[in-house]
Amino acid sequence: MSSADDNVVKEISLAYPELYKMCSSTLESNQHRIRSAISMLTYHALGGTDKGTSVSLGMSLEPVIIGLETHDRIDGDGKVIDSRKKLFSKGSSTTKVIVSGDYMYIVGIRNAYNYAPKVVKYIIKASSVRANAIFATQDNLKNSSVTEDECKRLVRSLVAVDFLTLMESAADLADADQATIERMGECGTYIGMAVKVQEDLLDLVGTGKDRPAMQAFVEGRVSLPIVYSIQGSGQVREAFAKADLTQKEAQALLPLIRSTDCESRCKEFIAECMSKARSIIEGLKESEYKDALLSYIGSKDLLA
Repeated sequence: MSSADDNVVKEISLAYPELYKMCSSTLESNQHRIRSAISMLTYHALGGTDKGTSVSLGMSLEPVIIGLETHDRIDGDGKVIDSRKKLFSKGSSTTKVIVSGDYMYIVGIRNAYNYAPKVVKYIIKASSVRANAIFATQDNLKNSSVTEDECKRLVRSLVAVDFLTLMESAADLADADQATIERMGECGTYIGMAVKVQEDLLDLVGTGKDRPAMQAFVEGRVSLPIVYSIQGSGQVREAFAKADLTQKEAQALLPLIRSTDCESRCKEFIAECMSKARSIIEGLKESEYKDALLSYIGSKDLLA
């Protein structure tokens, strides 16, 4: 994983100083570390033997995904979302954030064409799915009527597609057959859903006595934990739909949100997703990499 990151950092170091700083900061996220580990372990678990190929996979997919994520930091009004400004230097404009996302995306595409051509078709597919999901997410801001199934489709398209893409790409680079490639994509979807719902749950209810950010709730971005909490309380539903809701007002609802079955339902869903992912991986040929992949998805690092 470090080799892939080192190569990406070397490439972006040639950029304008502030652009380099903005791009390099995006390599510090937890999801980036998770995706990198899973893609490389998947490649080797499916019989891939060339370490250079697994590094090329990370050099291609991660900059693309990071570039797309960077664009997600712009809200529907074209402003940088407050909770995500800390990732960049103080005062970074919307234009600079967009350009940094474009730059990372181009770095990934260029690396894919140069070092892992098979990955290009997966990048194109994922980019298309994500584009549609971004529009759907924006159209559903503050929509307290979104159903559980509708929300799951949004999560699957906006975030889980990243994990689907990296596991399908890894399988293809390892010369797996089409059925195996599709199974690994399904596995990636389950893992991505679990990771995203866990992240959204922490944002909504926090851990222990820590006060959660509740940023998605304030911004009106639909998540599965929010849908479950809305289903459990009319007051929460009304607050979510409020146009000018403040963080303080949202956090005042925390005891009410915690009194619903939101947390237990999310944990049940996460456990179900991870069980299905493990079942697919367990069907692979025995190897140390298969064992390492199973161990990793069962670790605390994945759902931190």
